[in-house]
Amino acid sequence: MRRTLTAVIAGALLVTGCSTPEQPPAPPELPSPQVAVPLTPTGPATPDPRVVTTLNLVHPSGQQTPTRHTIKLGTVVDLTIASTADGQAAIKSLDLVADVTGGSGRIQFTALVPGDHVVIFGTRELAVLTVS
Repeated sequence: MRRTLTAVIAGALLVTGCSTPEQPPAPPELPSPQVAVPLTPTGPATPDPRVVTTLNLVHPSGQQTPTRHTIKLGTVVDLTIASTADGQAAIKSLDLVADVTGGSGRIQFTALVPGDHVVIFGTRELAVLTVS
C-alpha cells in the first residue's frame, strides 16, 4: 500500500512538474497604413518616408521679383511665409490659403499637380513653384 501511494504521488508530481503553462497566442500583426501621416505644426507625427521640401519665403516691404523653385512631383512641400504684416498667403491654383499672423504662416501640401503655381501674399507674388 505504501509503495502504491508513493508511486501515485510521484506520478502526479512528475505529470504536473513536467508540464509548462500554455503561452497566450501572440496578437496578430496589423497592416501598416498606406497613407502617410500629414504633417503637424511640429513636424510629422510619425516618420514619413516621403521627401519633404522646405521653403521659407519672406514678404518684405520693398518691391520684389518672385523667386522660382522646382519641386519634384509627389514631394511634400512645407512652405513658411514670414512677414511683418498680417494677411493671407495663397496658392490659388491649388486652392490653398493660410493666415499669416504674428510674423508667419504655413502651407503644407503634397505636390501632385504638375505645372507652375504662384504663391501670393495679399496681391504680391512671392514665388513660383514649378512642379514636375
